[in-house]
Amino acid sequence: MIFSVRQRVALLAMLTAAGTALAAPFAYLTVGSNEVKVVDMATNTVTTTIPVGTLPFGVAVNSAGSRVYVSNIGDNTLSVIDTASNSVVATVPVGQYPYGVAVNPSGTRAYVVNANDGTVSVIDTATNTVAATVAIGTSPLGIVVSPDGTRVYVTDNYAVTVVDTGTNSAIATIPLTGYPYSYGVAINPAGTRLYVTAPQADQVQVIDTGTNLVIATIPVGPHPNGIAVNPAGTRIYVTNNSSQANSVSVIDAATNAVVATVGVGSMPLGIAVNATGTAVYVANDGDFNATVINTASNTVTATIALGSVPIAFGQFIAPAAGGTAAPTIAGSAPGGTVGTAYGFAPTATGSPTFSATGLPPGLSIDGGTGAVTGTPTTAGSFNLVVTATNAGGSATLNATIVIAPAATGPVAATSVPTLSEWGVMLLSLLLALGGVRFVRRAR
Repeated sequence: MIFSVRQRVALLAMLTAAGTALAAPFAYLTVGSNEVKVVDMATNTVTTTIPVGTLPFGVAVNSAGSRVYVSNIGDNTLSVIDTASNSVVATVPVGQYPYGVAVNPSGTRAYVVNANDGTVSVIDTATNTVAATVAIGTSPLGIVVSPDGTRVYVTDNYAVTVVDTGTNSAIATIPLTGYPYSYGVAINPAGTRLYVTAPQADQVQVIDTGTNLVIATIPVGPHPNGIAVNPAGTRIYVTNNSSQANSVSVIDAATNAVVATVGVGSMPLGIAVNATGTAVYVANDGDFNATVINTASNTVTATIALGSVPIAFGQFIAPAAGGTAAPTIAGSAPGGTVGTAYGFAPTATGSPTFSATGLPPGLSIDGGTGAVTGTPTTAGSFNLVVTATNAGGSATLNATIVIAPAATGPVAATSVPTLSEWGVMLLSLLLALGGVRFVRRAR
């Protein structure tokens, strides 16, 4: 087909406009009319409305911004939205009363909290099917994935449950202080601090993810629900979902103290920070709108009419790109001996987690440090592969460990008698023989 100059210009203009539209940052807010409202954050206007399941609640956007996952508590499904076409491309049946949703940094897994089942559905995003179901507790609600993708944190009544994403199993329970009933949850970009809203206590509890202990409690407004951390990890934003407050508390992460309180719409719930950290978007379910906060001045700069009750519980804006570099790993594994304690620790960069194959029997690897220790039980040559993994990728170390058989003790040397000792022994022998002959003569 041959295009005229005018047609070429028109086509180029359309392609340019389309590319600009796809490149624009968007927010995806679930609303009570069984829809998702797509907000162009450049103009703070609703550009598209996408029908989803019944009573959409939780929402999460993957890091690429190409997929949006919406939990529908009215029909126990997860809607998968293609952001290029702004249409639902899959509907995944999950557990009863799905609440919070989160996506891992690589976008390969989505996690859905099923409040009535006390479970988390693990979704394979390549096939949009449930790959695993993890038992959590009695009433899980909020959920977040660690920046390295190895842990999932789920709020559950008066605690937070920690899930190992490698085994899809709960590995720890973190009790909260004062039994405050946990709700929303967020994690800082370094993965070292977890922030949990406690509506019954009107506070945010801070957890050290290294020790899985509460290290601080921060008083905020009444009935805090939604929570978000800015890309720099320096500010935490909390919605105070009470008609007595109708506000957002701004917390300084360095001091764990509220530094500002911003008035927003009625009954704010969902909250998210844009990828540059310059604006915070708040879903006000009492006013059928969303508020935009300028983070430099902590003032409201826009109000966006949504036409229905917005919930938007979760990461409804594509998160900032982590930029995590893939890890490196190096080291030379020494040989060992059966029955003798063994130790080897590779060096690595990028704060990875570790796994290994080909370990000699009796040895194991520490997933946090990479140290290989234990006491070998079998001799032989073993091809060890240690894998270091973080959000940026993985690296492997190949080594051969030779385990020698257990050493046998030295043979005891037989002492040679001296000349005088030989003489004494000979004399003793002669006397013994003479004694025998004497006895015989006596007979």
